[in-house]
Amino acid sequence: MVKKTDLERAKALETQELDRNTYRSLKRDLIGIEEENTSEIILQKCSGKGDWFEIADHSALIYYYYVCQPLKIKHVRFEADYDSFFEQYKIDRIRLRGTEGIRERIEKAGIYEGEHVINGRLIFMLKHPLTKDKMKLFRQREMKRRMNLNKTVEIKHADPLFYRNLAEMMKWLHQVCSSKMSKLASQTNGARMVTLVDNIMVKYLHSTDLAEDNWFARRDDWVEIRKMIYQLKYEIQVVEIAKMWSPEVCLRVFEQNDELLKLANANLIKIVKIIDGKKSDGDETDRSEM
Repeated sequence: MVKKTDLERAKALETQELDRNTYRSLKRDLIGIEEENTSEIILQKCSGKGDWFEIADHSALIYYYYVCQPLKIKHVRFEADYDSFFEQYKIDRIRLRGTEGIRERIEKAGIYEGEHVINGRLIFMLKHPLTKDKMKLFRQREMKRRMNLNKTVEIKHADPLFYRNLAEMMKWLHQVCSSKMSKLASQTNGARMVTLVDNIMVKYLHSTDLAEDNWFARRDDWVEIRKMIYQLKYEIQVVEIAKMWSPEVCLRVFEQNDELLKLANANLIKIVKIIDGKKSDGDETDRSEM
């Protein structure tokens, strides 16, 4: 049974405003706590106003696999941690609004023991702690689930490494260009970057649809991909110069883009060598229009 005083404290926490520096300090502390957590579901208040909370790492695994799955609750998902380049959760997080719905689910799952509010957090205690082996199993299940979500269609001339890096960057840019920019910057600089990364993905998917031996058309696609990656590099530099993002955020996306450029260059070099070899053998048919 939930105590009235506990409900009042939770409601008070929902309306509490948490400044950015305090949030970061609490987050650093929470990352350490979660490494050994097997008996609590910890809700960390997000920075700013509003009733947004995040459940991270072990707490997120417990909530997802020990509460939501047994209750067959859908539309609860993990999301990557975009808030800091250096202070990131180990297993990502689940973000939710309010505390009442989470409490009701934990109670319905039959594992609610009590709760308390401390240091910008609402902590739900479980009736019985989980074993370390159980937590390891939850983590393995989560990693397997993510791998299944990220599987690409098996195509002989696909580049899974390029695809995974590009998909991660695309998801990341869509997030930060809307959440970490002013309205004007989001509609200008952010829109240009998002359009570029989307177009790179479109061009990559087109290249995998081509016949494996259509070397000229595949070369043209990778030339365009490389050109757009360079353009994205310049857009990131503009954002950094204008101080629209923190240096940490700019560094992360710049490094991601640099890795994409290296992979694109490798693909283009490989295809050009094959085309040059065919030309030397007398086969100069350009099938890019086929």
